[in-house]
Amino acid sequence: MTHRTYSLLTGVIFLLIAALHCARAVLGWSAVVNGINIPMWMSWIAMFFFAFLSFIGFWLSRKAS
Repeated sequence: MTHRTYSLLTGVIFLLIAALHCARAVLGWSAVVNGINIPMWMSWIAMFFFAFLSFIGFWLSRKAS
């Protein structure tokens, strides 16, 4: 696997994770882990974090070309 392919793949995976966190925050889906309710504000923070990681992945894949 080349550096470009790896960076592109991680960018896509992180984008999907960010989209799921955004969907949870917007649609109001509940998340319970081991009986503990996860607050909605955590999904907003996670969405921005994973969107940033996705951006870095896409940026590195373009840079590796």
